[in-house]
This record gives sequence, structure tokens and C-alpha cells, in this order.
Amino acid sequence: MEKEIFTKLLELKLPVIFCPVWGLDGAMSPGVLEALEQNRMLMLEMRNRDGDLAAAEQRNRFVLEHADKLWLPHVTPGGMLDRLVRELNGKEKSL
Repeated sequence: MEKEIFTKLLELKLPVIFCPVWGLDGAMSPGVLEALEQNRMLMLEMRNRDGDLAAAEQRNRFVLEHADKLWLPHVTPGGMLDRLVRELNGKEKSL
């Protein structure tokens, strides 16, 4: 589902933050290059590429803390994103 949403955001030419889990190798599709050239994409390559939940939480926390606006099409109740969003809302962050 994430890949489909990402592809749709690129097709609609909307701004997006892209955090490829395994680094930038192989992440440069034509849609990604176009979005970068049009200044619609922020690409984050995190040092922790373990692909585990700790690495995912590190990436998610960074994006949630630094994004001006968020669109979360699905958040699993009680899951990591739910917990992080609640934590940030408790710090007066507008989401």
C-alpha cells in the first residue's frame, strides 16, 4: 500500500518526504528524479539501515518532528505511528 500511495503522490506532483529504508541505491526512479528537480521532494537517507523497528521509529520520529504538514492515510491504533503522533501532540505539535 505504501508504494502505491508514494507512486500516486508522485503522479499528482505533490510534495513528499522519501526515506528509503535501504539507502539511496536503486531509489532513483524517473518520478523521484523529476520530483527532486522540481523541488517537491525531500529525500532522507538515515544512517541506521538495519530495517528493524528501532530504525523505523528513528526515521518516523524525525519526519514527524520536522514536517510542516502531515498526511497519514492509515495509522494502526496502538501501533508505532499512533504512539509517536500522540507523543508529539502532547508536546503541542500540530499534526
